[in-house]
Amino acid sequence: MPDLGCFRNGGHWFHLLYRPLSLLPDDRYLVNTSFLLFTRNNPEVQEYLHTSSHRDMEETSFRPYKPTKLIVHGFMDNIIVGNWIFEMKDRFLDTMDCNVIVVDWRGGNVLPYTQATANCRVVGAEIAHLVKTLEQTFGAKQESFHCIGHSLGAQICGYAGARLQGLGRISGLDPAGPFFYRMPPEVRLDPSDAKFVDVIHSDASMPYMLIEGFGVNEMVGHVDFYPNNGNNQPGCQKYNFRKFVDKGGLIDGVRRFSSCDHIRSLDFYMESITNDMGCLPVAVSCASWEDFEAGRCSKCGSRGSDCAVMGFYSDRMRTGHTNQRMGKKLYLKTNDEHPFCLHQYHVAVQMSKTPKRAVWDAFGELFLHLNGKFYVRLSKRPQDIRGGRMYSYYVATQEEVSDANSLGLEWTNRDPEVDNRLFVHSVKLRPFDSFFKRGKALRHTLYCANKTQALASGEEIFLQETTSCPEF
Repeated sequence: MPDLGCFRNGGHWFHLLYRPLSLLPDDRYLVNTSFLLFTRNNPEVQEYLHTSSHRDMEETSFRPYKPTKLIVHGFMDNIIVGNWIFEMKDRFLDTMDCNVIVVDWRGGNVLPYTQATANCRVVGAEIAHLVKTLEQTFGAKQESFHCIGHSLGAQICGYAGARLQGLGRISGLDPAGPFFYRMPPEVRLDPSDAKFVDVIHSDASMPYMLIEGFGVNEMVGHVDFYPNNGNNQPGCQKYNFRKFVDKGGLIDGVRRFSSCDHIRSLDFYMESITNDMGCLPVAVSCASWEDFEAGRCSKCGSRGSDCAVMGFYSDRMRTGHTNQRMGKKLYLKTNDEHPFCLHQYHVAVQMSKTPKRAVWDAFGELFLHLNGKFYVRLSKRPQDIRGGRMYSYYVATQEEVSDANSLGLEWTNRDPEVDNRLFVHSVKLRPFDSFFKRGKALRHTLYCANKTQALASGEEIFLQETTSCPEF
């Protein structure tokens, strides 16, 4: 194809299990990729960018010295039914002075899905050609371009970046899984496609398990976020079809009813664009979701390479991520509706030592009472609790825990044969976002208990904030 080069099937583009149909893309005129430019000078009426005419481009409001956002939709989506496209455009323009280019490829993203996956290669090539044309016409820099793609759109951003080799950033929002999972880097989004690649997995699944999700489970970026373990998003199960329609209208209701988890990545990202920094969706690197929920992973590391903020501002915390060969798998929890960001905390409960250890080794559950309104069960199930040991937990709340001079700790015994009591030494409470919020105290908050006060089942003790606790 003129300006785009040749396309081949077979080879890297075929796999007996993961990509059994290796099709050639449709002609570029059938795919009919269009580029719609919006700026603060022209925020509502699109200006078309035509790569065939440098003169027409020069007459648009594109400004090469400003950052450029490319928004790419996915399968069976377009600028008519995809309300999110223009909502994202508006959020970008409200937040920053930039160029926003909406990529419309509705001529190539319809059924069959197998052909749409092949057409992604043409759209990626068209985007790369556009960026090169803007370089030649205006002197724009590739590193100033940021491609945000949803589903197949994320894979398209990868194809564009692979051709450019200098793209500044790609944000993959639940990249499509079928026909891309476990394929070589030439076929799918991968970290080499841009200087920084951040990915949100909200509907992750294994190949051919579409009943579980439309996304991909494997890591494909410098930082890969798995909110709520990357699938079964809170709030997507509680709505029936009518509730979806009532909230967003018929078209949006149908889309969300059929693919709520898949669309959640868009919700998370758009909320992050206009984040006022009151709540940061901090995600932490962990070996598994189970370890994360159990509170075993909570530290960012000395250089911050073990955590990142999900969404638009993740590039501000790119230190320690872009130079590593392997990406980071990062976990966090979200709310079931807007605002999705939760305030997350690591809680460490230190038990007192006692020479009469056998007297109060116990089995049961601990509950935390914060600010007089947050009542949190610390462990998912009853656990053994022994003297002198420290127990770590993960806590997430909709409101920030601030100015808590004391906290309550309650104990419920689950051993019917023994009525043991606990002796608590201290509780440490540390917010996940303390590494990123430089204006706040970066250390944890320490609460001390009265070491002579026993905690009986069904009762509550109160611990006072302090700077240090007596030896236990």
